[in-house]
Amino acid sequence: MNLSTRDIFCYVSTDTNYSEIASQINENDQGSEKFIFPVEFIRVNDTVCFKGVSVWEGFVNGNCQDSAINVFIFDKNQVDRFGWDYVVSNKKILKQYRFREAELVENSWIIKFAE
Repeated sequence: MNLSTRDIFCYVSTDTNYSEIASQINENDQGSEKFIFPVEFIRVNDTVCFKGVSVWEGFVNGNCQDSAINVFIFDKNQVDRFGWDYVVSNKKILKQYRFREAELVENSWIIKFAE
């Protein structure tokens, strides 16, 4: 859920190593197994549903280190202006979250981004 004043991109990963994010994003269209979902565009005040809760529960518990996912939020304007390589290599992340399954359940599987 984007509660900020800007359009964003959201990227969900099982990897805790930020240096892997650039290659994951670039491999996104080629069916890489390193990422969970494609980079998702989320407009201001918009909500995006990636998958149903039952899919997430099984995936997080079965595939994620420490039963946790990493969520990276990027400014869409920066990506459009400078490109993914620049934004990722210069760590221009608006926010990075790490959620364990219990935290996701507690928040009804809703991740809110607000500046």
